[in-house]
Amino acid sequence: MARYQPPGGRGQQPRGTSPGRQLPPPDSVLRQRAVAALSLGFLSLLGLALGLGAAGGLAGAPLVKILHRLKPGVLLLTVCLVDVMVLALLAVPFGPWWVAGLLFTVMLGVPAIRVLVDILVIRQAPAEQRGRAVAALMTLIGLGVPAGVAGCGLLLQYLPAQVAMLILAGTEAIGLAYCSTRRELWRAKWPAEPTA
Repeated sequence: MARYQPPGGRGQQPRGTSPGRQLPPPDSVLRQRAVAALSLGFLSLLGLALGLGAAGGLAGAPLVKILHRLKPGVLLLTVCLVDVMVLALLAVPFGPWWVAGLLFTVMLGVPAIRVLVDILVIRQAPAEQRGRAVAALMTLIGLGVPAGVAGCGLLLQYLPAQVAMLILAGTEAIGLAYCSTRRELWRAKWPAEPTA
């Protein structure tokens, strides 16, 4: 295999290089520039997908009243079922618009779940313990996010993205299947509205 010779032939060094240093071959320079351009394109597509996910959360706000016609347990199971389906569909590589659409869809139910947690957990705590209930809830959410990101990162380090997404969907589906066998979850009711 022939070595790359800098312009000017043997014995002559291009300006700005030391005598013992070789310039990289032009194809590796082009490859580096292509990787840089692709990574910028990837970042913009990632921003698009996350932005549409956030838009889904905003679009889900008007759905809260409609979704709260369901019993709390049914609402929770329904949103989790949609999440399982979205995780499984993320394994299908249809491109950035596909991912953005799925993130938009899964985020539609998040406002209803936030209201559900507020009504069933925070407001049901006695007034003197409400601060502790909020602190405990925020601690669990705060611990869950980095633990989930770390777990997903480990999966992606050792497995292809499609396999990792299917493992996540399967794991959540197992939890969902167990929870759907709990009668108390199906029977849960919204607290009675206080009368004035």
